[in-house]
Amino acid sequence: MASSSSSYLLLLLLLLINILECLLLARSVPYDSSFNPVCLATPPKPLYNGGMVVNPEFNQGLKGWRQFGEAKVEHRISYSEEDGLNSYIIASERKLPYHSFSQKFHLQKGKIYTFSAWVRTSHEKAPVAAVFKTKRAGYIKAGWGLAVSGCWSMMKGGLHVNASGSAHLYFESENTDVEIWADSISLQSFTREEWKSHQQQNVERSRKKIVKFEVLDNEGFPVENATVSISQLYNNIPVGCAINQNILGNQAYQDWFTSRFSYTVFENELKWYSIEQSQGAENYATADSLLQFAQNHGISVRGHNILWDDPKYQPSWVSGLYGEALQEAANRRVESVMSRYQGKLIHWDVMNENLHFHFYEDKLGPSASTNFYQRARQLDGKVTLFMNDFNTIEEPGDYASSPANYAQKIQDELHSNPAVQGIMFWSAYNPQGCYQMCLTDGNFNNLQTGNVVDQFLNQLKHAYDSMSGTTDSNGFFQKSLYHGKYEVRISHPDRPGQDDVHHIHVLPQQHHHHHRQNFDDDHRPYQLHTVTLAPTTANNHN
Repeated sequence: MASSSSSYLLLLLLLLINILECLLLARSVPYDSSFNPVCLATPPKPLYNGGMVVNPEFNQGLKGWRQFGEAKVEHRISYSEEDGLNSYIIASERKLPYHSFSQKFHLQKGKIYTFSAWVRTSHEKAPVAAVFKTKRAGYIKAGWGLAVSGCWSMMKGGLHVNASGSAHLYFESENTDVEIWADSISLQSFTREEWKSHQQQNVERSRKKIVKFEVLDNEGFPVENATVSISQLYNNIPVGCAINQNILGNQAYQDWFTSRFSYTVFENELKWYSIEQSQGAENYATADSLLQFAQNHGISVRGHNILWDDPKYQPSWVSGLYGEALQEAANRRVESVMSRYQGKLIHWDVMNENLHFHFYEDKLGPSASTNFYQRARQLDGKVTLFMNDFNTIEEPGDYASSPANYAQKIQDELHSNPAVQGIMFWSAYNPQGCYQMCLTDGNFNNLQTGNVVDQFLNQLKHAYDSMSGTTDSNGFFQKSLYHGKYEVRISHPDRPGQDDVHHIHVLPQQHHHHHRQNFDDDHRPYQLHTVTLAPTTANNHN
C-alpha cells in the first residue's frame, strides 16, 4: 500500500508540475518582433515597458544610471506641442569610445535577453552600439544602430551568457566628438521554454492558418463522419540551397538536390570574376548550364551577384581601373549579365557586401551603388533587386556549437520571424569542403546537418502531422496548414467510390483584406471551405 501511495503522490506531483509549467508559459510575456526603421522626433514607449531596466524613460531623472568612464552624464527634458515632455539621458565630453552611461544587471545562464533602445547624436551621424560588460563572458554587443542628429533611431538586438553573474550595460561610439543620447531602453528576459513557445506561436500566426472544412449534403444539411484527407501540393515558404558546377553531370548530386529544393543560387558561377576573367572575354557557359539544369527541374534561381564592393573579389584586371574606365567596365558588366538573363531569374543581388566594403564608392563616388541599382531597374523592371551582406542578423561566434545545432538554431529563428520571406542555405557541395558546413558526404548521404535540413523540410510538408480526420455532428473538420496549395479528398462510408476532390490555396491573412474575416472562439483567423456533396448514384444504394 505504501508503495502504491508513493507512486500515486509522485504521479500527482509530476502532473501538478506540468500544469504549472503550462500556466507559466501561458502567462509569459509575448515576444515583440516589431522594429521601427523610421527616425522619429520623439521616441515611443519602450518595449515591454522597459522590462528589467530601471527608469527606462528617465522620468525619474538619472535613477538607476551612472557614469561609465569619463563622460559627462546629464538628464534632459525636451518639449513639443505634438508629444509634450520627453526625458532622456546624454553622455558628452567623451574621451574614449566607451565613455557614456551605464546600468547594472544580473544575467542568468540559460536565459535569452532581448534588447532595444532609441538613440540619437548631438551632431553628425555615428554608429552607436549597446554593450554588456560581463565578468566571465567579456564584452557582448547586444545591438547597434546608426544614430543621427535631429531625430531618434531604434536599435534592437539581444544576448545570452554562458555563466550567471553581474553585467554592466553601456553605449559606445567610435566617434568621440558626438554626444550619445538614449531613451526608451528595454531589456527583457525569456527562458528557453518561453522562447520556443513564442517561436511556435509565431509560426502558427505567420506561416500557417486554420482551415475549416464544412461538408454539406445536396440539401444543405451537415454531413457527419465524412473523411477529409489532405495532401500538400506545394508550400509558399521558399527554401533553397546554393549549387555550383559540381552538380553538372553528377546524377547523385542532382537526385539529392532536386528531391529537396525548388529554389537555388549559384555559388560563384555568375560572379564577375568567373564570367570575365580577361577584359572583354566573357564566358557564360557554366552559368548557362546551371540555369538550364534548374529550368529542367522547375527550380527558381536567384542571381548572385552583379558587382561586389569588396576590393579582394574584383576580376584582376578591374582592380587597377579608375574613373571613367572603371565606370564603363562596370556599366558593361551590369548590362551584359542582366540582359542575358532577363526574365529568367527571380532575384538579383546587384551589389554585394556594401555595408562592409566600398570599392566602387571610393573610386566612383558615394552614389555609385545607387546608380547601379537604378540602371538594373531600367534593364529588368520585373526582377526583385537585393543588397546582399553578411552578419546582418547574427554572427556565429559560438565556436563550441556544432554545425547541426547552428543550422537548427538558424532555421528555428528565421522560420518563426514573420519578416523573413525565404531561407537559402549556402551549402553547395565541394569535394574540398563546403562554405561553413556541408549537408552531405561525398556519396551524397546526409551528414547530421543534412538531417536537420530534412527534418525542417518535412515539417513544412506536414510529414509529421496527421492529414486526415472526420467531420463532427455539424459537418466541420479543421486543420492548421502551412500556406500553400493542397488537394482535399472527401469521402463517406455511405458513398463508396464517390470521393469529392478539391484544390485549395491556404493564403496569408493579408491576402484576404478585401473579404470578410472569419475568427474562431479564440479570436484566431481561419479560412472556410464549404463542400456540398453531390447526390449518391443509384447503384451505390444496392
